[in-house]
Amino acid sequence: MAERKKAEAAGKATPKAINTTGIVALLDQWRVVLFFTGHSHAGQNLETVLAHRAKELAPPMQMCDALASNMAGDFVTVLCHCLAHGRRHVVDVLEHFPQQGRHVLEVLGRVHANPIMKELKTWMAEALLLHGVAQ
Repeated sequence: MAERKKAEAAGKATPKAINTTGIVALLDQWRVVLFFTGHSHAGQNLETVLAHRAKELAPPMQMCDALASNMAGDFVTVLCHCLAHGRRHVVDVLEHFPQQGRHVLEVLGRVHANPIMKELKTWMAEALLLHGVAQ
């Protein structure tokens, strides 16, 4: 905070957001949990950690929402988008897209098996194509 006050006093632009990133690593009997709190986004924090990771290991799984700032730079990960975040974004725009949003929420309410997820993915892809949005 002291550094931020100095930068602001000098007229320099300073980031306002404070972000927290949690990284969990499991290997055999070892469990490591890292938390980063600061101005860096999750992708920047993950990139810092992956830079120290053994290259011969298989790509790690990365759970996050679909924000570009959560991507880990040039590092390869198995990307798993968080369904809870996705659902929340649908709820946020529900008043603007009531029919489409209601459909997504109803299908998500039944999600327990892969065939339902495939149905939702196909429906979303078709909806995007109808509106000229590239995939």
